[in-house]
Amino acid sequence: MEPIRTLIYGLRRYDLDRCQALLDMSDPANANVKVVGFMSHKSKIYLADVFDHMEYILTSLDMFASIAENLIGYMFNVSELRWHELRANALSDGLRRLVCHLSVSVSYLHASLTRSLHSFWELALPIMAVIVPIFMWTDIKALYYYLQKKMTTKQAVQKIKRV
Repeated sequence: MEPIRTLIYGLRRYDLDRCQALLDMSDPANANVKVVGFMSHKSKIYLADVFDHMEYILTSLDMFASIAENLIGYMFNVSELRWHELRANALSDGLRRLVCHLSVSVSYLHASLTRSLHSFWELALPIMAVIVPIFMWTDIKALYYYLQKKMTTKQAVQKIKRV
């Protein structure tokens, strides 16, 4: 629609200029000729009205596109937030259940408090070492790519400084 708007503006605005360009000014017979243009005043008013309508339509379409883009961004942000909450809840639920189960089991198995705490951590740490990376795998990958990009940038800057 933008090219049509430009065409309408050009037809209305540059009518007189086009007529002057077609006139051969090197010919002495055309020296005192008054250039009028191809379009009447009424047609120029009509084109101005059409131009205003096109401007309104394009502004409305731009506004609609902007609102749609913002809604799409909002939808993805909300879904990503829900995913992070779900992931965090799953991680904390898993760890909470592990702690509750092992603390109850260990407290009944061992009479000594220090021994039961030691046994709890003997079981909890290896299980947490497996559970935490599983739920944080995307964050670990993002950290790896971030560090890789940082190192590549640093090497490129050093090469540029050497040159």
